[in-house]
Amino acid sequence: ARRRLRDRIEANLSGLMGPSVAQDMVETFLPYKSGSEKYVTEDIHFIESRLEDYHSRLTGLAAELD
Repeated sequence: ARRRLRDRIEANLSGLMGPSVAQDMVETFLPYKSGSEKYVTEDIHFIESRLEDYHSRLTGLAAELD
């Protein structure tokens, strides 16, 4: 959850200040410490669930290509 929050903050700052400034600020003030294998597994499951939800919203050519 903290990693997703950190990524969201970086994305929001990127829109306001630009990507390089946002990345520098987030790395300076919100450093990410690599956790255990558990966090990697949670991230993978989160991404997979988001992709599955996204498939139901595809329409037109995107749905045909999927």
